Amino acid sequence: MGTSPVQRLMCQRIRTLLPTNQNLLKPREQNGTKKEVENRKAKQVRLSNEKYKPLEPLQSGCAIRMKLRGDNRWSLGTCVRALNNRSFEVEVCGRRYHRNRRFPRATKEMAAPPNAKDSQIEPSEPIKTDLTPSLPIVEHSTPTI
Repeated sequence: MGTSPVQRLMCQRIRTLLPTNQNLLKPREQNGTKKEVENRKAKQVRLSNEKYKPLEPLQSGCAIRMKLRGDNRWSLGTCVRALNNRSFEVEVCGRRYHRNRRFPRATKEMAAPPNAKDSQIEPSEPIKTDLTPSLPIVEHSTPTI
């Protein structure tokens, strides 16, 4: 762009102790600055779209797998809704996340019910509560001198 951010903000050069022509310190209109910013944004979008292959959009309610932060395992969840062209709201382990399309992966598994971790699982066998000690109690006598 050829100008500093301060020059673009104030539409003039900033005063310094260096000798400067007074005409350069007067405000002037910055031609093409907005156009250059728009061109940079368009270029960034174009390059970003070239890098990634198009993925099939997720349907609301479909099962997905996603890696959570700090965890190397893929967790099962569901797609709640589509937000825009590549972003989705997904629910994994009872929490909702906004994620880009490349992070949640579609799966053919059945989606987990939303309150799966809250439900109680009945044990198949009764739990033993044996209060008898496993080792016999041995009384120690004090040594006499």
